[in-house]
Amino acid sequence: MKKSEAYISVNVILNNKSNTMNKFIYIAIGLFLFSFIRQASAQNNPLGGKDTLTLENERIEDVIDSDKPFIKLPYQELKNPNQDQVKYESQDFYVETDFQPAPPQIISFSDPDALKLYKNNLLKAGIGRFATPFAQLFINNGKDQKTDYGFEFSHISAHKDGVIPLRRFREDYGKLNLGIIEDDYSFLASSKLINHAYFNYAGTETMDNPESLADSLKMGYTQFNIDANLLTNYDPNRDYEYDVAAGVKFHSDRRTNSEFHFDLTPKGGYRITEDVLVGADSRFTYVRGKIAGFGQNRVFAEITPNIKFDNGTLAIKGGVNFGTFSNSVDTLNYSNIGPDAEISYEIVPDEISIVAGYNSRVIHNNYFQMMAENPYLDSSVVIKPSIEKMNIYAGLKGNLGQKLDFSVRAYYKQVQNQVVYDLGRDDRYFHILYDSLTKITGLHAELNYQLLDDFSAGAALNINGYNTSTVSHLYHISPLRLDLYGNYTWNEKLTVKAEAFIFGPRPMGLNAANEVVRQNAFIDVNLSGDYRITDGFSVFLAVNNLLNTQYQRWRGYLERRIDFNAGITLAF
Repeated sequence: MKKSEAYISVNVILNNKSNTMNKFIYIAIGLFLFSFIRQASAQNNPLGGKDTLTLENERIEDVIDSDKPFIKLPYQELKNPNQDQVKYESQDFYVETDFQPAPPQIISFSDPDALKLYKNNLLKAGIGRFATPFAQLFINNGKDQKTDYGFEFSHISAHKDGVIPLRRFREDYGKLNLGIIEDDYSFLASSKLINHAYFNYAGTETMDNPESLADSLKMGYTQFNIDANLLTNYDPNRDYEYDVAAGVKFHSDRRTNSEFHFDLTPKGGYRITEDVLVGADSRFTYVRGKIAGFGQNRVFAEITPNIKFDNGTLAIKGGVNFGTFSNSVDTLNYSNIGPDAEISYEIVPDEISIVAGYNSRVIHNNYFQMMAENPYLDSSVVIKPSIEKMNIYAGLKGNLGQKLDFSVRAYYKQVQNQVVYDLGRDDRYFHILYDSLTKITGLHAELNYQLLDDFSAGAALNINGYNTSTVSHLYHISPLRLDLYGNYTWNEKLTVKAEAFIFGPRPMGLNAANEVVRQNAFIDVNLSGDYRITDGFSVFLAVNNLLNTQYQRWRGYLERRIDFNAGITLAF
């Protein structure tokens, strides 16, 4: 496995998977922005309590989070909801992570498909201890055409969860993709819809209190977005390149809060010489929101002119980032000017590189992301940006023998308006706190090993030290996290996957005596297996939280203990 790789399902067709592919992804990746859970995450916020598995790359402006439907139930774990790697893929793109792990997040592992696909279309269905039922459908037009389109749909619901009898949920997910590849340019488009409904609770008193129960019935939201972009395909004989992307997204919840986003992200560059490219990246976002009954208009703008030099051994990027944010309900405007610089040098050609960088930017927070990450938010939320005043990092990355890849990085950050989720002493819903200045010192290390296509294993470690200013701690964030995984395939029939997520003690909030409430260290172990009976039929079984660990993702909201799901996959 050469470098840290991640496979992204994109409905486009390219036959060249060499350096031409890498260059193409550099231009095209702006389309596929998605935030969830995490979020997901404050996709551009590396410190917002986002305990998710993510990719970061200097060419990826937002974190590419899981763009796939669930089979694991949401809010069960401190990582992205996971699905067995049995999925429709219109085209496999790989992205080399550009050594930008974002503390306290973990770089995503290279995760080969657990089930090699022999057919393009898939139907996956099953039932579990709490999931009753779940189903996924993937349909596409094929892999060998210039025009490529596909459809995905999934449904999962739970009518009990073994913790609180009334806690149940359902989620429907749909996605349409279109890709048109011409000789000189490409057009990509996608639309996604998520409908999420669930009962909220904060202990058994919710069931005994009619007012609390009625409020719990209001929990749920719908999110919809459409993205499209027009971009040049990589051509070494062309002096210019461009990528013009636009998108809209909409959030509406049962508490009458809503957001409408319009995003425009033009990029471009001109090649002065074979090794030197001068260009600029930019982003403009307009948000019309209604929070707690009050309308607001928010504007976020960012531009980063830069110059890049890359001769294959030495790569240098130098630029300046200008960012600004304003909210009609806030008398303050937020802005930042900072560097955007990185240098990389191969000390052992094609094997080991040293990397160092320094950047600063405005991070656009929004209710759309916050609600997807923490669905137990209070209906009144103050929206401010986070400002990464300083991000300095240095380390090593490389691969040995095409089987072992690694990365190690130390970093120091200063973040203004760090997002913190806080549950008040007598509250059932979370409030947003903003720490005036958070300082983070940390270390990230990752190791991945792959032996042919049969066995792979890896580990990722994050150690972080936090110093806060106006908030006592970064609640719900663990300073220590270790992720372990392993995959084994026997005779192209049976695939077994195991993963363990180890978290150190975490501060969860303050009690009535203003003492910090902490959650002890814990481990979450998951095991799954898939057996192929024929080319078009397989069965699977997954066990989550195998050790029956009791923990909370969000303070006051117990997570499920051991659970499982099983079902079949049909390829056609």
